[in-house]
Amino acid sequence: MAYSSIPEIKEFHKRISEKSEALISKEFPSKVAQLDEICNSEKWSLDRLNQVHSAGNTAVVANRIGEAGDEPPTKRTRTENGPSVELKSNEILLELIDELKPEVSSLMEHSANIRIWITLLVPKIEDGNNFGVSVQEDTLAELRQVEAECAQYLDQISRYYLTRGKMLSKCVKYPQIADYKRCIQELDTKQFVSLRFMLSEIRNHHCFGVENHNLTMNNTNSSCL
Repeated sequence: MAYSSIPEIKEFHKRISEKSEALISKEFPSKVAQLDEICNSEKWSLDRLNQVHSAGNTAVVANRIGEAGDEPPTKRTRTENGPSVELKSNEILLELIDELKPEVSSLMEHSANIRIWITLLVPKIEDGNNFGVSVQEDTLAELRQVEAECAQYLDQISRYYLTRGKMLSKCVKYPQIADYKRCIQELDTKQFVSLRFMLSEIRNHHCFGVENHNLTMNNTNSSCL
């Protein structure tokens, strides 16, 4: 390691190493078990699709707005003090998103921590057997991919709210068009499936993290012989 003689870097390396080893040896295995239990729970079961679909039904609210009077719907929903009718979010999905987002953020942070640690472990490439270095580089690439996926998950959640809000505004403006209402139901159903996929992928990444660590460390030791 190029800067191992600098005290500040040595201290940083020590702290990162201790944290990463604790993550992989203790926290990740328990997290795999915890997330696997959640994935298989009734709360996240695909059997709830009908509940999610029903919770996304805004037809009644939209129709009531449309039948409230002769003014345009966009005006009828407002008073002098602001909106008079609130089109609520899908409560089922809100609960799942609130449960999932901390797991996404945590995995993203832990992956960055382990990536720095492995980077500091990569030995100088010299003539001879550099297979261990190659394995480390592959692991680093996978960690970067995990971080990118976590960022995409968070972005997908934000885009869901934005898309749903736009569709709700369409329901208010055009309450007579049933397809807009149906679109919200389908959007919620799709989001539930996506959230469940995110949860299973987060579980898998924790599992792969432990396996990749064992492979990386074995080859790191071999490359240093």
